[in-house]
Amino acid sequence: MSLRGDQQDRGYHEVALLDLLPAGFEIEAVLTEETVKSYPFLTKVTPDSHREGRDDRFFAAFNLGVRPYRWWNDEDNKFGRDFHVAYMCAR
Repeated sequence: MSLRGDQQDRGYHEVALLDLLPAGFEIEAVLTEETVKSYPFLTKVTPDSHREGRDDRFFAAFNLGVRPYRWWNDEDNKFGRDFHVAYMCAR
């Protein structure tokens, strides 16, 4: 399963994504930036702060937009305006 989206404004957002699986499906693997390279039909996935496959759902947390201020020792406060996450599921 591959999920894509983008933000509609120019603000900074800390996003939590929850994707519920249909009955009878289970997550086999959550694809990261390294593992997605094995699947040439998938594009680069968004760097995230948390990504997890649970029994009946997929959860990811990541940042979008530009922070209005800088954090301590934070050299890069710009993030993409769109996201792409992926996981594999089976019956």
